[in-house]
Amino acid sequence: MDYQITIDNIYINKDKSIGNVLFIVEGSKTEFFIIKKIFKDIFNYTYQSLNRNGKEFPKYQNPNKEKSSVFVINTENSHISSIQNQQQYLDELFQLLSEKYKFDIDNSSIYFIFDRDRDPIDEKEEHRIYIKNLIKNLTNALDIDDNRNDEFKFDRQGLLLLSYPAIEAFTASNFINNSYELNHQIGSQLKDSLESQKINHSKINETTLKNATLEMIKFINTIHNKEFNVDSFSKLSLEIFENQDEFYSNNKEYRIFSSLCVSLIDLGLIDIQEGN
Repeated sequence: MDYQITIDNIYINKDKSIGNVLFIVEGSKTEFFIIKKIFKDIFNYTYQSLNRNGKEFPKYQNPNKEKSSVFVINTENSHISSIQNQQQYLDELFQLLSEKYKFDIDNSSIYFIFDRDRDPIDEKEEHRIYIKNLIKNLTNALDIDDNRNDEFKFDRQGLLLLSYPAIEAFTASNFINNSYELNHQIGSQLKDSLESQKINHSKINETTLKNATLEMIKFINTIHNKEFNVDSFSKLSLEIFENQDEFYSNNKEYRIFSSLCVSLIDLGLIDIQEGN
């Protein structure tokens, strides 16, 4: 960004109507908890979830926000390759959401929340290419990008949002100043570090969401000196991916970073305004 932002430049819009929003995640617990914490507890939107084992959780319905509904599901397994390789599984889930839950998939904003799940011992180049292909093709939460590769298997809208090394990076960014200066190889190490500091996603609130947004922008500023534009985030995401992989090659660890807040900015729930 071409100006210096602070917490005072970040605003929460709790009355924003967001329509239908679908989060597709890899995990079965942490991502569900975080998204529920944000959209049900903080923004008070209608919230529902269904995990890969078919377990249906109680629906929270807010009659005053009928036009804003969030649904969370997960892929068939916890590997990022399941986005394309398990297309039939997702298609069946979409049909279930449409028929049983009356959730309008075609007119929903769809976000994929995944970790940069690198094998710390031996990662094949094909895996890197696969993730880069996802970044290049899952570029818009509400519409299919006209520039999408014709060979890309996923035939719906969607925006891919990665965390390095894991979703716990988002939790860290809520509570730790300059969290992006911390490094970890794998998610379990970061999780253990947060637990030792008694940092938990159950404590996320409006104020910490602002801090998480600020931490995200601060990290972006370290590698990207152009104005942040959520509409072209996929290009920036690819730049982040390359930067993080180079850092990993040199240090065998990732810098702590999560792009989950991009979804909040994209939906208009968080607004970043230029200061003086």
